[in-house]
Amino acid sequence: MRLTIGSKLNTIIVLFGLLGIGGSIFFASYNFISNQQDLLRKGVQDVASLIAGRIRSEMSDIAGRARTLGAASLEDFGSRADKLRFIQENLAVDKRLIGMTVYRQERGQFLPAWRIPHPEFEKKDLLKQKNFEELDQKHPLDFVHASKGNLAFTAAFLADKTPIIRMAIPFVKKKTGEFSQLIVLELHQQEISKFFSDSTLYTSYL
Repeated sequence: MRLTIGSKLNTIIVLFGLLGIGGSIFFASYNFISNQQDLLRKGVQDVASLIAGRIRSEMSDIAGRARTLGAASLEDFGSRADKLRFIQENLAVDKRLIGMTVYRQERGQFLPAWRIPHPEFEKKDLLKQKNFEELDQKHPLDFVHASKGNLAFTAAFLADKTPIIRMAIPFVKKKTGEFSQLIVLELHQQEISKFFSDSTLYTSYL
């Protein structure tokens, strides 16, 4: 069967039509994906800035609370036990804090003056004296850096593999401008990571 000129023209027109439709779909899809990526990038930038602000605010609040409790240790109490009990009771109401130590500089090195564990972790035998000492040995902080007025951080794990963040905070300043006492906090990493829980899409993209 021979095709007539009309049939050939109709076939060519249909082919060009299909090519045009396919091309339109391709370019529409390409532009849509490109636009989505641009929107996602912008969203990531906005959320990253928001998260950074939240973390700065949260860490500032934690540091302020630690300095308040540290200042309480300099006050006069009926006994040392009363002082430590007062600090521990205040430490217990903050889920972010699981331990606190004040270090004093003696003969050129920082030594622990006192340590306070969160009652919940103390009951689990996760933050007793030996546990604090193991954290100092296995996950040391840069006290030299902190003594110059800077914050110092390091990641660590408790004996049951609970992830924590250790943070050193300058506390008592000497006339020379350096700090002779530092506060070290053991922070619950899971509580800190909640800052990211409502931004999973963007942090996954990052």
